[in-house]
Amino acid sequence: MPTIRSMTNEDLLAYQRLCSICYTYRAAEQPEPLPEDRLHLRMGVFDEDGGLRSAMMQIPYRVCFGGETVKLLGV
Repeated sequence: MPTIRSMTNEDLLAYQRLCSICYTYRAAEQPEPLPEDRLHLRMGVFDEDGGLRSAMMQIPYRVCFGGETVKLLGV
């Protein structure tokens, strides 16, 4: 059964390969490791063999509503 979890630095190569297909990004030989606070913003769906089947990245940003700054996440 597929599982959903945060990415690890070991998953980043598969993530980059997936992005290179979906968004025509160039895939690097070996991506730079990310710090933990940036890794948790990347989620993946992994099959029983550990293969990445789907992924998303949350993009944090802030907006102002009625003079108040609010944190939001884009996908």
